[in-house]
Amino acid sequence: MIDEVLEMILTTLDHVRKDEYLARFLFHMNYVVFVKQHKPAETLSLWPEEHNVLGDLRGGFDAIVYISGIGLIKEEFRKHGIERATLEHTLYDLMEKFYRYHNTYGIWYVDCHSWMCRVFKGVFINIGRLQYEFKKNYSLKVFRH
Repeated sequence: MIDEVLEMILTTLDHVRKDEYLARFLFHMNYVVFVKQHKPAETLSLWPEEHNVLGDLRGGFDAIVYISGIGLIKEEFRKHGIERATLEHTLYDLMEKFYRYHNTYGIWYVDCHSWMCRVFKGVFINIGRLQYEFKKNYSLKVFRH
């Protein structure tokens, strides 16, 4: 379920095509959203992964956002038989796919896990951060390159 706070930031809901390749890895995670920034810049669109609408990276995404709660994301992935090494490989693969289509690593990462930070170390330049507390003890930290 998308939190009210996130809905206030990402106001426009939209739909994109499914990407079965990504779906095989990400399954039905509620923590993954795709963001597209329109003109004007302050308008954002949100695609909730809870509907399993993961989209096509050629569709003009400006960001892929991972929202993770304290200890929750690793447990959820383990339920689907996905261990940490596989998850890290998948995130790298997402970055490479995005780079091939857009010639930039345009991924925003929402972090609560230091081991996830290491996946992206050296890729991002932090030019701004937003932090909000979710109802279910989620911490939203948006890092944008």
